[in-house]
Amino acid sequence: YFCRQAIKIRGKKDSKKILHFAHLRDSDDCSIKTNNKYSKDELLKIKYNGAKESDLHIELKTFIAQYLTANKNNSKGIEFVDTELINRHQSIPKIWKRPDVSSKYLGKPVVFELQLSTTFLSVINSRQAFYKENNTFIIWVFSIFETDDERRKFTQSDVFYNNNRNGFELDEQAKEKSIQECDLVLKCNYQKPVIRSNSVGYEWTSEFVKLSDLTFNSDSFKVYYYDVDGMTEKLKIELKL
Repeated sequence: YFCRQAIKIRGKKDSKKILHFAHLRDSDDCSIKTNNKYSKDELLKIKYNGAKESDLHIELKTFIAQYLTANKNNSKGIEFVDTELINRHQSIPKIWKRPDVSSKYLGKPVVFELQLSTTFLSVINSRQAFYKENNTFIIWVFSIFETDDERRKFTQSDVFYNNNRNGFELDEQAKEKSIQECDLVLKCNYQKPVIRSNSVGYEWTSEFVKLSDLTFNSDSFKVYYYDVDGMTEKLKIELKL
């Protein structure tokens, strides 16, 4: 569950030492390993940052920055763009994050975080809390977003359900549209609420969107195209009436 490395049983039946599972002598660091030199949070950060160095991650990060810059050059709202810029906590400067892309859109700080790995929900949640505390909007971007509930990874679900059921994807079609529009275009996958048999259900749909199509909620600091939560509440009230 923790590191997915091979383990072995240590101890002997005829000794006073209790039989127990243990890591192999030359195994990698793990937060529950006796002689581990890193905490669990430190290991998560190391693995998370390592995932961010993949070729795909660099490619998508560069693409986002490029077309946000195109937006800026065409005076469509972007005022500033930078990659790997350190964002310090406004109250505790020693706490900081380094998002993939930092920007400012119509006076609002907006960061873009690519999510290509399939674990580390605690890292995602801590980043969302950090940016909210610093009045910064965060847009999570996937290279592929899975709409099949059975196949979708837990990480995608965690981001999706915590962001008004809007999942942003930079797939090949979105890239092509970005090039055509000379602006960043993302595919937004969302669940549209509908009334079914006197209850609220959801239907998957998607739209290609630009920043100008999105809502920047200054209370939650969430960014979405379709207000799924708001529409769900309206339908629930309608059912009661």
